[in-house]
Amino acid sequence: MNRSPDINKSTALPEINQPAKNRFSYVNVPKGMPPEQNTVFSSSDIISDKHTILSMAGLELAKGKYLVAVSGGVDSVVLLNLLVSLYKTSSHEFVVAHFDHGIRPDSANDAKFVAGLAKSYGLDYVTERSALGTGASEEVARNVRYEFLRRVRNQNNLDGIVTAHHQDDLIETIFLHIMRGTGRHGLDPMSRTGDIVRPLLQTSKKDILDYAHKNNLVWHEDSTNTDESYARNALRQVLTNKMTTEMYNDILKINNSASILNVEIDKLLNELDCYVQDGRGALIRSRFVVLPVAVACECVKKWLTVNGVKDVNKTLVYRALLGAKTLGIGKKVDCGNVHWLKSGKTTLEILRK
Repeated sequence: MNRSPDINKSTALPEINQPAKNRFSYVNVPKGMPPEQNTVFSSSDIISDKHTILSMAGLELAKGKYLVAVSGGVDSVVLLNLLVSLYKTSSHEFVVAHFDHGIRPDSANDAKFVAGLAKSYGLDYVTERSALGTGASEEVARNVRYEFLRRVRNQNNLDGIVTAHHQDDLIETIFLHIMRGTGRHGLDPMSRTGDIVRPLLQTSKKDILDYAHKNNLVWHEDSTNTDESYARNALRQVLTNKMTTEMYNDILKINNSASILNVEIDKLLNELDCYVQDGRGALIRSRFVVLPVAVACECVKKWLTVNGVKDVNKTLVYRALLGAKTLGIGKKVDCGNVHWLKSGKTTLEILRK
């Protein structure tokens, strides 16, 4: 029987162990034991044990304190079970986080279920509820959820956020990006970046379900998963659920190629920064305007993002590109809600409004 490590309350996260602040509802969970579980998993020839299911993505979870996003669905329930089973030493600490979007009338039941799950593993638990309503889009729900997760992570000085995205999620996201029109990053949408860790990204939904059944795990099914008014659900029903193994693998090959190319392109862009930017980080117009358009677009997209401009899209990139070529000295052009692009005699710089 695998047992989770005891949480040392003297070193537990101070924010989580204090009364609720602002909109948070913090639950102080006592020590506990996870349920009886098997230690060996053999749902396929690919995945033979718990270590393999996490290592397929090419990474092992570094030592540290992590916020684990748990919705209560099978993916996140399996993720939490694996993390506790594999990393039950003092070098890894986990805090369970659940965000209730307030989209479904029964969503409070999920929060209670996840609280009980955290308690069974002896882990601290943090939750927050919003009231987005039934008409909320996937994008809005995702944005508020990640805002919550990052706020908790920053307030408690955690090393990262662990999510249960898997291989099927990756393929669906690639298709959604293609349908909407995408650049190179849209074919490689879930590379490990920043504070998000996705250990199950190379694991299929089938293997996750097999693992859950073989280990007698319990989870909650989200009733909206069958609602085809959501683009991802509709895509799943009409396309990804009907894909052959060959089609599935072809998309993964495209994703792998895009990932390799993106690493090389990003390296070249970093080198190019030294040529097209001055010591203050402003664009040197004479050098920037002679770049090929495709290269200039990549360069300015990176420049805007690094300088804190939010929601960088094609329109904003082309606006900056045109500004670098045509703006008169001292002229400004709008660059989102909080930034201006200002043209100098030889440079183009980003200013806060």
